[in-house]
Amino acid sequence: MKPFRVPLLFFLLFFAFLVQGQSLELCRQVVGFAGTSVTTGTLNHASTLGETVIVRRSTASRVLTQGFHQPELCILTDVSALDLGGDWRFGLFPNPASRMLFLEWEGAETMPAMQLSIFDLLGRRHALPVERQENDRYLIDCRSLPAGNYFLHALLPESRNSRSFPFVILR
Repeated sequence: MKPFRVPLLFFLLFFAFLVQGQSLELCRQVVGFAGTSVTTGTLNHASTLGETVIVRRSTASRVLTQGFHQPELCILTDVSALDLGGDWRFGLFPNPASRMLFLEWEGAETMPAMQLSIFDLLGRRHALPVERQENDRYLIDCRSLPAGNYFLHALLPESRNSRSFPFVILR
């Protein structure tokens, strides 16, 4: 019986990973932002930047392909909260944003002064006006920012504790 234990264990582990992999649901969407298509005789080559090459063969009645270029990410992150410890938290939404960002700051009245800064991926600081709307809600006007990825950096000057929160600007 001992010679069968190792192959059986390998088979069970392989089967467990196979079942887990098949339980994921793929959505249809091409994620690439640039691409091209070339036709030479009966051969058609279509590709998108950042994607793998997909082989497609067709006849008058049948099409053979590997499917869509890339699955859509089916998770939408529109509201995010950042826990900086203590009795207060803040959330930044919507993410991605196009014009305005809202900052909800629970416990803003009782917390120590916090410095907020916005940086792009190259480390450049962007000065944006922050307008208080309600007790715990602030508005950040992002219309002057070009499309891209940014970080909201929160710093507590007394303790030098800080956190960075990523967000995306779309146009």
